[in-house]
Amino acid sequence: MPEICNRLYDKIKNKTFICKIDKDFAKILYQLKEAGYIGKLSFRGENEYIFDGYVAREPLCEEIAYGKKFLWDISELHNVTCLYNNELYNNKMWIKVTNTDMTFEELLDDELTQNDNYITNVVHFQYTKSNGEYRITHLDHEYIFYTIDEYMERRKRITKGHMRLKTFKVDNSNIPMNYSCKVWQNSKIINEPFIYYVISLYFKDLTLIKEYFELVY
Repeated sequence: MPEICNRLYDKIKNKTFICKIDKDFAKILYQLKEAGYIGKLSFRGENEYIFDGYVAREPLCEEIAYGKKFLWDISELHNVTCLYNNELYNNKMWIKVTNTDMTFEELLDDELTQNDNYITNVVHFQYTKSNGEYRITHLDHEYIFYTIDEYMERRKRITKGHMRLKTFKVDNSNIPMNYSCKVWQNSKIINEPFIYYVISLYFKDLTLIKEYFELVY
């Protein structure tokens, strides 16, 4: 059986749609369809996940809508990566990478709201490359405030909110990107990548963080 995920390809429109259905359930339905037990299947698509052309890449079967998992060679990363949680489909983590910055933003199904604003968490790193080694020169955390309309737009693509509230920042630093720090976990000390550690302190959906950093953690 081919790898079946919760996506459909429309030959007429030449578009691939992510469907509102669990991927494991989709596999079972496919087996029933192939066995002749089901004559017709219909699904509702996710408006935020419509791709031009036939998309067959494996990340759609995991938790990456598009983009690439983390690599220590930052130049190999995609400009924008978006991950979603299969259990809580509206939980997302967006990563934007430029030649100087990496910005992580978390959007949650149970979003924090205040005075009709939606509030998200953002962790931002600035970096340089010297002698073949990436080093963090700046990092900060802030809350981003969106109106309802701004937030609906933000769920589809990277946009700016109307207000920011910074909780801390580090300037003039020279931290190796692959610096490993010692942290307590399950009553023992382990080594953890610093960049992973900082993000996991502020983001709530650890599933998405672990998925993105799978290759290095």
